[in-house]
Amino acid sequence: MYNLEILFDSIKFSSIIISLEKKEEIIKAGFDLMCKKGYYNTNTVEIAKFAGVSTGIVYQYLKDKNDNLLAGIEKYASDIFYPMLNIDSIKFQKTDLK
Repeated sequence: MYNLEILFDSIKFSSIIISLEKKEEIIKAGFDLMCKKGYYNTNTVEIAKFAGVSTGIVYQYLKDKNDNLLAGIEKYASDIFYPMLNIDSIKFQKTDLK
């Protein structure tokens, strides 16, 4: 027989993972649209449609499109800069710097 506490913890964990994935999808959709159409030419309804969710779901995860833009910039910057932080692990030869 299953331990109900373990089962409920597993369900909570699964819903948290799904929730985080959904938020990432919304952020990516919003950021992509704003990059394509411009900040002022993009609205939350379009972001929701592009992400495949309702407008209410967008507002559940983010305050407004500005919040979406900032989250998108943060994600984009981390994707670029975090790999560069490991640059000291790469061995360079003196001749590589010419």
